[in-house]
Amino acid sequence: MFTVSREKMARRMDFLAVTLLMLLMAAFGALMYLGTPAAKAAPGQCSYGGAWGNGGGFCDYSPNSDGTFMHCESVYVMGWGGQNCFLVRPVPVEVDPRGWVPA
Repeated sequence: MFTVSREKMARRMDFLAVTLLMLLMAAFGALMYLGTPAAKAAPGQCSYGGAWGNGGGFCDYSPNSDGTFMHCESVYVMGWGGQNCFLVRPVPVEVDPRGWVPA
């Protein structure tokens, strides 16, 4: 008959517990990643995300008469953070993957 010692069984249970914890952490990380906004600039759009005092996002304001527009990015970690705003000029994605360059 097949028997397993208590030590081996305890090690297997530890291994299974750690594996399950790692899978749960990976799933949570994937959900957080999928909930993060993509930073594709286009005038007139805003997108922010966050959880438990951490997060950030971007906001693109209406275009000026010369075609430039204000692009603001923010980030917060454990409640601390800030915002950076600057003028950008739209360009084709082939030129810059962001869709803009600093004006």
